[in-house]
Amino acid sequence: MDTSAGIPAESKYSYRQFGFSANSVRRTILIIDGNPTNRNLLCNLLKDEYDIIEAESGLDAIEILKDCKDKVSLIVIDMILPLSDGQKFMEFRNRDPFFSLIPVVAATVKDGEGDEISTLSYGASDYITKPYNKEIILHRFANLINLRESTVIMNLLEYDRLTGVYSREFFYRHARAIIDQNPNKKYDIICSDVESFKLINDSYGIDVGDALLCGIADMCGEYTKERGICGRLGGDIFACLIESGDDYSDESMGEYIQRLNSLTPVRNLVMNFGIYHITDTSLPVGVMCDRAILAIGSIKGKFNRYVACYDNEIREKILLAQTITDSMETALEEKQFKVYLQPKVNIRNGKITGAEALVRWLHPEKGFLQPMEFIPIFEKNGFITKLDQYMWEETCRIIRGWIDSGMTAVPVSVNVSRSDIYNLDLPETMLNLVNKYGLHPEILHLEITETAYTENPKQIIEATTRLREAGFIIEMDDFGTGYSSLNMLSDLPVDTLKLDMKLVQSDNNDSGSRNILNFVVSLAKWMNLLIIAEGVETQEQVNRLKYLNCNYAQGYFYARPMPEEDFTKLLSESPIDDEVISCVFSPPNLELTFCDSNNKDILLIIHSSGENRCMLQETFSGQYCVAEAGNFDSALKFLKENHSRIVTIILDVLMPSMDGFELVSILKHDERLESIPIIITADEGDGLELRSIDIGADDFIAKPYYPEVISRRVRNLVDLCKYRRLKTDTYKKDKDTAALN
Repeated sequence: MDTSAGIPAESKYSYRQFGFSANSVRRTILIIDGNPTNRNLLCNLLKDEYDIIEAESGLDAIEILKDCKDKVSLIVIDMILPLSDGQKFMEFRNRDPFFSLIPVVAATVKDGEGDEISTLSYGASDYITKPYNKEIILHRFANLINLRESTVIMNLLEYDRLTGVYSREFFYRHARAIIDQNPNKKYDIICSDVESFKLINDSYGIDVGDALLCGIADMCGEYTKERGICGRLGGDIFACLIESGDDYSDESMGEYIQRLNSLTPVRNLVMNFGIYHITDTSLPVGVMCDRAILAIGSIKGKFNRYVACYDNEIREKILLAQTITDSMETALEEKQFKVYLQPKVNIRNGKITGAEALVRWLHPEKGFLQPMEFIPIFEKNGFITKLDQYMWEETCRIIRGWIDSGMTAVPVSVNVSRSDIYNLDLPETMLNLVNKYGLHPEILHLEITETAYTENPKQIIEATTRLREAGFIIEMDDFGTGYSSLNMLSDLPVDTLKLDMKLVQSDNNDSGSRNILNFVVSLAKWMNLLIIAEGVETQEQVNRLKYLNCNYAQGYFYARPMPEEDFTKLLSESPIDDEVISCVFSPPNLELTFCDSNNKDILLIIHSSGENRCMLQETFSGQYCVAEAGNFDSALKFLKENHSRIVTIILDVLMPSMDGFELVSILKHDERLESIPIIITADEGDGLELRSIDIGADDFIAKPYYPEVISRRVRNLVDLCKYRRLKTDTYKKDKDTAALN
């Protein structure tokens, strides 16, 4: 007996293959007949077109279907089987929703119309009579199988397999037909979804989630019975089309939420409903459903709000969101985004101690846009990462400008969004940025919202730890809005807490809010964290914060956010707090690293990137006494003091206060320095190599650096320099000797 199709060997049936595997595109026919001769006869007729499974009885056939239900495309049953046996098989087949779709053909003896009618009454789709006609049998079987497969495909497409309601596409089709056929009736689209449905699957298992979805489908079916239709659009989102006129209040729809909570072991489930009153019947039904879903979004997370209707306000938000999305790239290119700065002050003396960089958008058509109008959109579409990087660079540029103009620079905090944190290269990106502008990391404070810490604590902690190790100051923004802060706080790499403005602005007579504020400030003090209170608007709030020994504050009481020019003017005219440590914000000093105490030759590296300076220092470790400079002021001072020992300068073109070409020009016009060989480094392209040689550089090396290449170039230049000096010294000696003679 052949068991190649996974059919148990002990079963009383066989699986016949005629040159094809069980996984072939050939269809399989089940033949139920107690007579082996009859089975062989049918097998011979069908073997060129089909694979065959044979069963001796109806009971055997039942076991076959249970084992091979996905394989059988058609069943042929001999109606001469014992009556009870044939009936039991047909009853089993007719009861099962899946098996009832498999067409049954009865094999009968041609003995009058009565036998044919009797055969069909058992549920058979057709019959064949003995003796068999091969062409007729193959034709009928092919038609029945094609019909069955077409029906199955249509059913799978039309109905959601889990819940039995219309699938999305067929809901759209049927809804469209109903609307078009009843032009004088008013209809509504109602969409619903369950808040935090994913947590149900994660916490209770998929079976519980599926049971909930089936229960929701049943409720939708009852609600629309004889008045409309319902379908599942995907996930936990269902849609109903119903005639207008129902009460869609929170109270009436709340009854369905109560029923929802009785369907599963989960309690306190919330379902939200969005309503779109169909006013424009020409819209695609999919767009109508989208509008109902947008209405749901307007009440997400709002207590005791279960129902929302799509209206002009939501429509205006959609249009604005589209306008913002369409113009964001152009806005970035044209620098329509502006940095506004809001001062931070020392609560004790009112002196400026820093600032926060805030973004504003001067839109050419919409005018002045506040962050809340575009930041949430950027967070959803991912553009927030580009905007953040733009803001970081603009802030560094502003700070560099203060330093270059001789002002005392104060630290400025910038926002780091959730998507930025998930970038593994963030610490390197931030370091390269401050090095580019010759700044210390401590002058750029990084604000990360409290909710970001609670979403993915492990990754956030790892990222912020690396940033702190690089020298950046980390501020937790909006502290007091999350739920996991207190039990995480001891593990978080944080320097400063920024109190949520709601805590600061709470009613002084509210003992609960007052006690929370007292507790948070005391906790931060105990953990040696600095505190910044934001949103300070009144003298009374300032007095409270002073009493609690809060460190710093910002808010309208002191100053509103202002453009760069206005803040720079304020900074130049206002006293700076003594606690702003000046050495942190001055240009980096020159550092000498003596790799070989016996080596008197100095290699000077002038590069704004600490990472590149470190790489070059490692390359020449042991060969020279290496000096590293991060800015031109320090480099020029050192050059003038040590020019006789410097054998080569490696100079990067991209520097914060002037480019490398300007420094080369200065060196070549100083007779003490003009003979020192210079290697310029830069990215390839834009004719930089040719320009470097034209202004007097001795060599050019393109980034990225290859240690072997740059080491050989430096050695060649050092040898050339020594040869030039030897030749010059020899010439001078000969000239002096000739003069004496």
